[in-house]
Amino acid sequence: MARASELLMLAAVRRAERHSHSHAGGASWSEIAGHLGWHQRTPRIGETKDQVDGLVAAGVLERSQSAGQNRWSVTSKGRGRLQRARAQEKLPGLPEAPQHHVWRRANEDAKERIDGLTHQVQQTLKRAQRLMKSGKGAAREWAELSITLRRQCGQLAWAIYCTREWPEPDDTDADISEGARRRELGLSGADFIDACS
Repeated sequence: MARASELLMLAAVRRAERHSHSHAGGASWSEIAGHLGWHQRTPRIGETKDQVDGLVAAGVLERSQSAGQNRWSVTSKGRGRLQRARAQEKLPGLPEAPQHHVWRRANEDAKERIDGLTHQVQQTLKRAQRLMKSGKGAAREWAELSITLRRQCGQLAWAIYCTREWPEPDDTDADISEGARRRELGLSGADFIDACS
């Protein structure tokens, strides 16, 4: 892992701040690492934290604590440095933002699964029609069919949402979390856990 440039580190902290869902302000180390495209167990994380401490000492980052967790934010001096670099077209590009990765993964997975999910719902509805025509369906059969249809319809609804209704996020603001989107659709129960995931 190469050491991040100071400008790249500042840009990552700034984007992590904007995308954070925490009410504490600033960004956690895991959020910053995510915006750098690193995993928590990336080698030499300690050296990078030393670099962040140097940026705090230089007055371009500030550290705060919330609920016992360190959080970092870019100071006005740091934002000025980022603005100058952007104006001079010297601002390094960041890897894909974590929230964009979540959106892209959900969108791609949904596109792959939507036809199969549609077919499953159609087959389950045909079973229901056969039961109705026979007039002999037992309560247990209807109960099982109801559970299956609810799960399948929920998965199809999520696939439709991911492919047609979830707008692509940009770097300006925090996107609504995937969990919040599922809850808005009423799809947060255990029945829908594997929907497009």
